[in-house]
Parts: sequence; C-alpha cells; structure tokens
Amino acid sequence: MRALFTQFSFLLGVLTALNMNASQSSTLVTIGMGLVVGGTVYLVLLLGDFSIHRLLESSKSGLVSATFKETPVELELFADDDAENASRLSGKPTQSTSDTLAA
Repeated sequence: MRALFTQFSFLLGVLTALNMNASQSSTLVTIGMGLVVGGTVYLVLLLGDFSIHRLLESSKSGLVSATFKETPVELELFADDDAENASRLSGKPTQSTSDTLAA
C-alpha cells in the first residue's frame, strides 16, 4: 500500500511541476513546488494510513468472541415457488393461470 502512496505522490509532484513549467515559471521554482506537493501528499497519505491502522488495532482488542445465530427461513414466502419447481422437476405438466381462467 505504501508503494502506491509513493507512486501517487510522485505522479502528483511531476504533474504539478509540468503544469507550473507550462506557465513559464522558473525551473527552480517549478522543481521546488513539485517536491513540496509530492512530499505533502505523501505525508497526508501516510498519516491517514497510520491512523486507520491504529484504529483497527484498538478495536481488535475489544472484540473477544462473536456468535452467529441462525434463524429459520420463512418457508411460507416460498411455498408457491417450491410447488411449481417440484412439479417441473417431476415432469408433470402444471396448469397456468390462463388455463384455470379458461376452464
């Protein structure tokens, strides 16, 4: 992850330097501003990574165990679908709603 921080901050530093160079700034100011932007981005990303790791480490110690309780599935909701699927699998033809309406 930190390799991505390095690459991202380097990319932003180079793009800032190229942008400032296009606006006819001096070369020394352009390089300096690219270094400042790249370094600032790198430090902010490292600080965020460090704080997230500390937060996750502190929350791990509070968690001792976890239990998962299984609740039964409401079978009434799927009763019609199950009867239709069972008749399809058995090979028996089923009546559609249009057949029952016509009769």
